[in-house]
Amino acid sequence: MSDHKDRARRYHHAIREILLRDWDPIGVADAPEAQDEYDSYIPGIYGRLIRRISEQELFDHLWQIETEHMGLFGNRGKTVSNGASIKVSNHGGGFGVTVGLSGTLICSETLTLNGSTSGNITADVFGTLGAFGGSSGAGGTLTIQGNLQLERDANTVFGVTNIPGVAQGHDEVHVLQTTGGGVATLGGRISVTMDGTFTPGTSFLLLHADAGLNHTTFRSESINVKQVTGP
Repeated sequence: MSDHKDRARRYHHAIREILLRDWDPIGVADAPEAQDEYDSYIPGIYGRLIRRISEQELFDHLWQIETEHMGLFGNRGKTVSNGASIKVSNHGGGFGVTVGLSGTLICSETLTLNGSTSGNITADVFGTLGAFGGSSGAGGTLTIQGNLQLERDANTVFGVTNIPGVAQGHDEVHVLQTTGGGVATLGGRISVTMDGTFTPGTSFLLLHADAGLNHTTFRSESINVKQVTGP
């Protein structure tokens, strides 16, 4: 019995650490007095793990906790772990992924959306979206297999670097038809940070959509140049 209790305590501690480090929907990980904030959800998660449920089922359980038990808007992009390939299957209602006003989806990964409707395979963004090239400045690519919908308050960010001998590259977002869709509906602001020396007339592909942009444009643009452009 003591071995069983000791093992259960270890599992409890491990799940608590993961919830605080990788999930933390209300942002209490750094508050010492709130380290037990998610403990009431641990038995349900532990029970599902010992039944060897799929990653998708565990994801759906965490999503249900966020949106139904906590009453949050939810951020499916954050709920899914940061893997090289994120897959979301939604055959119910609503969007495949929703990034809330305070949410952020910035990575150089592939987001694959599967579902029965156009909405099921759509990443609906109210917050911040972008690729991440890391500290090297070489540029990153966020690939969305499905549709992308940028709402009026969304902020889509890109970095462009041209420092010869140091770093050269730019961020890109690709919206592909792989699982259907491939449409990007633009909205909100596009923010571009340029670092280095650039020749006038030089262009960079920042966003590509296989099935087009649905006759849409960004509501506003912001370009921040860190160094003076070349002649």
